[in-house]
Amino acid sequence: MLSDNGFIVDDCINERAYLEYQFKKTQFSSSSLSVTIAPTLSCNYKCPYCYESSRDGFLNEEGYRAIAAFIEDEIRERRFTKLQINWYGGEPLLAFSQIRNWSERFIEICAREKVDYCAHIITNGSLLTEEIISEFAKCKITNAQITLDGWGDLHDKRRPAKNGMKFFEQTLANITRLSEAGIEVSIRMNVDKINIRDYDAIADYFSENPRVNVHVGHLLEYETLPDSFSCFTCEEFAQEELDIFLRTGYTHDDLDQIFQNRFVFCGACSENSYVIDEQCNVYKCWNDIGNDDAIIFNLKEPSETRIVNYAALLRYMDWNPLRDKLCSECVWLPICGGGCVFESQRMKRRFCYPPTYVGMKYLELYLKEVTGNEDFEEGHKA
Repeated sequence: MLSDNGFIVDDCINERAYLEYQFKKTQFSSSSLSVTIAPTLSCNYKCPYCYESSRDGFLNEEGYRAIAAFIEDEIRERRFTKLQINWYGGEPLLAFSQIRNWSERFIEICAREKVDYCAHIITNGSLLTEEIISEFAKCKITNAQITLDGWGDLHDKRRPAKNGMKFFEQTLANITRLSEAGIEVSIRMNVDKINIRDYDAIADYFSENPRVNVHVGHLLEYETLPDSFSCFTCEEFAQEELDIFLRTGYTHDDLDQIFQNRFVFCGACSENSYVIDEQCNVYKCWNDIGNDDAIIFNLKEPSETRIVNYAALLRYMDWNPLRDKLCSECVWLPICGGGCVFESQRMKRRFCYPPTYVGMKYLELYLKEVTGNEDFEEGHKA
C-alpha cells in the first residue's frame, strides 16, 4: 500500500529527476496563453506600499493592435487551446472603455481560432458602477480581485485616494453588486502586525456570500514604509495564515489544496505568460512592471527585428529550483515550486509558499482528516 501510494519508491527512481521533469513540463506547457495587460499605470489611489513605478498615460490604439496581433500570432503558431487575459494596472477601470472595446476583439480572435477565452481583473473597486458591472459579462470577466486592507478608516488610511475621498463603504457595496451579477470576487487583504486584527470583520461580513472569498496576502516592504506599518517575517505570516485557516473552518478539500503539486511557483517562470504595460513593453513578472531594466521586448517593434533582452528573460526562464541548494534539499519542494524568483533574485530574500513554513502543522491536520485519528497532536513526528 505504501508503494502504491508513493510513500516508498524503487531504488531505481530518482525523485529529484522526476521533479525536474515535471518542472520543465509545466514551465513549457503550450495548453494556455496568459497575457496580463496594464492599460495604464495611473491610479486614483496612492498606497504607500505600492511597488509599481507610477506614470501617466494610457495604452493607445496602436498598442492594442500590436497586442491583438501578438496574441493572434501566438495562438496560430503554438496552437493554444485557451487564452487568459488579466486586466491590471495602475487602476485598470480608469481605462474601462478600452477594456470593453478590446475585449470584444480578443473574444473574436478566440472564436475564429476555436480557443477558449476567459478574463480576470485586479482593481481597487472604487470606480465600479452598475453600468461597468453590467458590461463585465460582455467582456467575459468572470472574476475580480479587490483589496481591502482593514475595516473602515483603517482601510482608507492604508489605501488613500488621491482626491481625499474615503472609499471603504462604497467598495463594500460594489463587491456585493459584483457577486449579485454572478462575478466571483477574491478579496485580498495585505496584512501586517497591525491590520491583521480586522481580517475577521471582513471575512464575517461576507461569510454568507458564496461568490466572495477573503484571503490574506503578505505585506512586504519594497521601499521604506511609514511607522504605521509593521511587516511580518515569512514565518510569522505563515503562522497567522494557519491560525486563520483553523479559526474559520476548513474541509478535506482545503487541505488537498494546500498539498497539491506546485511544480512552478508562478507564471513568471512559464514560457507562455506575459505582462504588458501601457507602452507595449513586455515583462515576465507583475512586480517588474514599469522598470526599464526588466523589459524583455516591445511589441511595437517588428517581430523580425525585435531585440530581446535575454538578461531580463533568463532571470525567470533559467530559474530551476532543482539547481538551488536550499530548494533541492527541501522536503516541501513538490508543493512550493521554488518560491518567488523576484524576491530571491531581485530583492535578495527568500519567499517560499507560505504553508511550507508551518508544513508539519498542516500535515498533522491532514492526517487527522484522512485517518479519522485525533491522536495526531501538535509536535507528533509523522
